[in-house]
Amino acid sequence: MRALAQLIACDIHPLNNVAPLRFLKNEFGLDQGRIDAWYHHWILEGFTALEGMLRGTPYAFGDEVTLVDVCLVPQVYNARRLRVPLQRFPKIVAVDAACGKLAAFDKARPENQPDAE
Repeated sequence: MRALAQLIACDIHPLNNVAPLRFLKNEFGLDQGRIDAWYHHWILEGFTALEGMLRGTPYAFGDEVTLVDVCLVPQVYNARRLRVPLQRFPKIVAVDAACGKLAAFDKARPENQPDAE
């Protein structure tokens, strides 16, 4: 379980958070299409590895929410925001849907934050 959480938190998220994406734009002059391609590449690489390792339903490891679910849901949110195709990842999509039915995950959505724009 920790290995999967670390895959998300250490291998996927750092490459795709705002600071690296701004760096690609500001330091390397990449246009939005190339930045999106970077983002898509790393999400698809990480999700491909993750999809085969998820073990349970409705959540990543069965009947209880774990750290894997907590780490995964924001990455799925961002993947959708940047229009990454998720058809190849039915387990990931199912876990995200199950988590989305829980009040804690709903309250944590970016658009539900007091500073959301």
